[in-house]
Amino acid sequence: MSRKQLYSRTSAYIINALVPVIILVIFQIFPIIKLITDGLDSDSILFFKLIFIAETVLLLVYRKYLLDILLKDTEVFYGKVLSFKRLPGTRAQDSLETCRFELTVENENSSRKFIIFPEPLKQLYHTDILIQTMMNCVVHFEYLKRTKCVVSIIYIEAENTPLSKKQLTKKERQLHQKKEILKRTIKKQQ
Repeated sequence: MSRKQLYSRTSAYIINALVPVIILVIFQIFPIIKLITDGLDSDSILFFKLIFIAETVLLLVYRKYLLDILLKDTEVFYGKVLSFKRLPGTRAQDSLETCRFELTVENENSSRKFIIFPEPLKQLYHTDILIQTMMNCVVHFEYLKRTKCVVSIIYIEAENTPLSKKQLTKKERQLHQKKEILKRTIKKQQ
């Protein structure tokens, strides 16, 4: 999956940082212009350092997400969906396009929590019943390794669902097949 696809499916994760980053980049242009025209004085250097510190803090806060996008780190997980609840957020995260949900999934090994953004997935799979379909079903999906954001749903094991009869893309089908082969080899070794 490309970085563009990963970002477009999980951009709501970083929406709170976009406005400060844009403002900081704009304010960073002023000391550069002053350096080119007049040279820097002590006030401009201090201002430049404060902007740099603010950018560093934002990078540290969102480093897991940025690493996932840059390295394209995704993993496949499957399990039964136990709960699906909306996470509280800021005003920017409360709109329909950026709302996020916590998905609790349990397989034979453990129970894990993931963040899912249903609106980009609804647009991708052209269905409005994605959330209702996943409850109490076994779901195979791909997620970002560090931030646990779901980026694609590979397969839903339930009857009469839009995604149960087909696997979505060739790459996702290959990932599913690799996972099944790995699962069989682990069972054989035991």
